[in-house]
Amino acid sequence: MRLDADITLCYGLQQPYAVCTPSYIARYVSDKTNVYNTRQQAGMPPTAIANVPISAIQAVLNYIVSDYLYYLHDASGRIYYGSTLEEHNRNKQLYLR
Repeated sequence: MRLDADITLCYGLQQPYAVCTPSYIARYVSDKTNVYNTRQQAGMPPTAIANVPISAIQAVLNYIVSDYLYYLHDASGRIYYGSTLEEHNRNKQLYLR
């Protein structure tokens, strides 16, 4: 399963997340040449993309149980979650067009 993480795409584009907005990401989401584009490349990115802050380690150790495996942002930044690939594909049809 691919990671489909926007932040890795931004890292490959060498753009900070403040610049790499949902509308910016939408322009590059299909770019297969970006090895950090985890929407197009299977597996983990080739290198780490950041130093992990303590809050991330705490989040892993104190995680919240959820059925959600998928998420996406629309052009305004709103997040939509899906528990199944079918829900995720429906969200893509509804919110990324």
